[in-house]
Amino acid sequence: MPEAFATYSFFRLNNIYNCHGSILDLVFCNNKLVSVKKSFEPAVSIDPYHPALYMSLSCSPMDLNRKCDQSFYNFPKADYHSISTYFEIFNWSSTFKPLDIDSALNVFYNALHKVVIDFVPKCKYSFSSYPPWFTKELKHLVILKKQAHARFKSSSSIYDYKKISFLRAKFKYLSKKSFRTYSSNVDSFFICNPMSFWKFVKKNISNSNILSSLKLNGCIASCDRDSAELFSTYFSSVYSSQKVVLNVDELGISSFDLPSNVAFSVNDVFDKLSSLRGVRRSLDERIFPSILKFSSVTPILKSGDPSSILNYRPFSIQSHISKILESLVLNDI
Repeated sequence: MPEAFATYSFFRLNNIYNCHGSILDLVFCNNKLVSVKKSFEPAVSIDPYHPALYMSLSCSPMDLNRKCDQSFYNFPKADYHSISTYFEIFNWSSTFKPLDIDSALNVFYNALHKVVIDFVPKCKYSFSSYPPWFTKELKHLVILKKQAHARFKSSSSIYDYKKISFLRAKFKYLSKKSFRTYSSNVDSFFICNPMSFWKFVKKNISNSNILSSLKLNGCIASCDRDSAELFSTYFSSVYSSQKVVLNVDELGISSFDLPSNVAFSVNDVFDKLSSLRGVRRSLDERIFPSILKFSSVTPILKSGDPSSILNYRPFSIQSHISKILESLVLNDI
């Protein structure tokens, strides 16, 4: 046994003696980042021969793919009255008239971006380190326990120890109560909506995270920017940029005189988007605006080695306005 431990670089970590001055519990590990200390918050009653142990593992941010805080625009709480007023003060006809279709759409997009920044509140979503059933009271108790524990370590006062014991007992009681309530609510929800359960399972068993180190034809990405450049290079290489010329007569498809025979009213546009001004010109001039051709590309792993970019395929998310314009034309023809 000692030879096997030495072969795999295992070494003993704990030096916590029991009340009789001996060590009966041996903890071995080959990771020097693991530490073992005496636990002041045992989960069960303390055995005089086996003291409660607290084990921790220190990890640097590079070792784990940690979730970071995210910011997002809270559109339900946007000031839509001010947004409407902002758009109404523009004379869009005179604004778009001297511009070509691409420039006109760029102006329109700039106006959209401005109202989002000025009138839509930005919120920050932080991923909680607490279990989902933890209430605000439980989280507050965790903080109080840590503070009481720090005071007890510095003072060794019996009063501080009683304070820790009280907070620990209260925490255990409320934790069990909150967990039962949470479990009951989840069970009831899944019974009413079983589809949500399978969505939850599918989401948690799938791993869509992209590795921090990616490779393509001998090139290795060391940062997010390099990874994006490698994905761009590969995705660009698998698609042809040459213009495809089709003979519609050979395909037997009825021809449509687009866009001159496409018509939609203001009400049609309002049903799709409350305001979609200036797009009519793209049909009259038979030009699809360049800004509407941009899309957000997300790499999706097909199979195989996740560090090889060759095993990914692109998934494009188009502009909503682009899809609305296509929908309007499609509905009319």
